[in-house]
Amino acid sequence: MKSLFSRAPLFLLIICCIVGCKEGPHVEWKAYDENLIKQAAESHRPVIIYFAAAWCGPCHALKDYTFTDPGVINALEGFERLKADMSFSHSVKVQELDNRYRVSGLPTVVLLDPNGKEAVEFRMRGFVHPPNFLKTIQLFKALYQIKDYIAQPKILESKDPENVP
Repeated sequence: MKSLFSRAPLFLLIICCIVGCKEGPHVEWKAYDENLIKQAAESHRPVIIYFAAAWCGPCHALKDYTFTDPGVINALEGFERLKADMSFSHSVKVQELDNRYRVSGLPTVVLLDPNGKEAVEFRMRGFVHPPNFLKTIQLFKALYQIKDYIAQPKILESKDPENVP
């Protein structure tokens, strides 16, 4: 007969999967790519870069709490949203990112203005609660005169004049 302790690892794995698999709205990130930064600057879009690692507890907290907040999700809609995976600190790519952006701890969030320049005064380090994160994004938008993204309703074309909305 199997003891309770022999089943404990399986039980913990199931609980971790359930707890760790948050579903629902969240900020969607693209993998860090220098070309996306150049394209954003050409189209005068701001960029947010989220530096995180798989082993970083505060990174997971930022992902699970701040980046699932509806206000934060809406505030970041007009941004090019990039995530830089810093999990392998000895890789050349991570060292290049570290040198370029001077990442001194994780998580770090960097904002680039619509011209592609870092807005150093808006850099965020460590876990940031949703209201504080949102306030920082709103100040950044106000300073750089970035309009809030507003989803435009789709207008269906109709050939029937009586069926026009």
